[in-house]
Amino acid sequence: MTFFQLMRRNAWRKRLRAILLMFSVGVAFLIYGLTASFVSGSQGAAGASDDLLGVFNRSGRGLPLPLAYLHRIAAEGDVAAVAYTARMRGFVEVEKNVVAISAVDPRAIAAANGAEIGLTPDLIAALEEGGDRVLVGRVLAEAQGWSIGQRIGVTSQIMKADGNRNWSFTISGIFDGADASTDTYFMLARYDMVNAARARDKDTVDAFVVRPREGVSSGVLAARIDALFANSATQTRTQSEKQFLEAFLRQFADVGLIVSLVVGAAFVTILMISVNTMLFAISER
Repeated sequence: MTFFQLMRRNAWRKRLRAILLMFSVGVAFLIYGLTASFVSGSQGAAGASDDLLGVFNRSGRGLPLPLAYLHRIAAEGDVAAVAYTARMRGFVEVEKNVVAISAVDPRAIAAANGAEIGLTPDLIAALEEGGDRVLVGRVLAEAQGWSIGQRIGVTSQIMKADGNRNWSFTISGIFDGADASTDTYFMLARYDMVNAARARDKDTVDAFVVRPREGVSSGVLAARIDALFANSATQTRTQSEKQFLEAFLRQFADVGLIVSLVVGAAFVTILMISVNTMLFAISER
């Protein structure tokens, strides 16, 4: 009898015990795979960029920044492109059906972030056809059942100058993103139309999107941008896209630590089960 045959026969002496042990080991590795995937996705490892920078209000990401900051940021020699966005959150038909709208300058966002979200010259031209035009991400369009040319209504938290919160848009195109990991569950609208219609916070934005020149360290450029507004009334905090996602998650909990503890507990439990099973087998033999 070979050593392998001896191992196999000894393992299958108690078939139920062997099956339960293999099942436990499989569950442990399943937990590890699922939690590792969650951490990778939630911290932006799959789609977030270390090079693309976001400039936010230092006092809080929900607070606005003056649009006038655009020219000072663009004047930095190591900035290849800069865009701005004003976020709108609203719902379609029912309050649980929440959608996000980013009001942008079409050509500026194409230069700064167009490659990542899949903006083509045709899509930019379609967005510029009218003030009420929007581009919809593929995932959002499929979830809502929308198509190009369709007229949609959004009830937003941003009030219009006439006191109405209902916004109406026409879908002029659908963007797919650079790859499957790109978030496309949002819409792009024209900033000039939104800014002219809203009742408050005119000529302000929620964030600037900055693309450094090739070979320029994003960390160094981020520090220089923040230094521009260090003595201003509205100071800034500049972070990479990945840093922003990680900081957002840390507002709720240290996801990485929690996942490590869960995985560690699972493997320690499996180790104890395996040792206990081996002791029983030795005792029986």
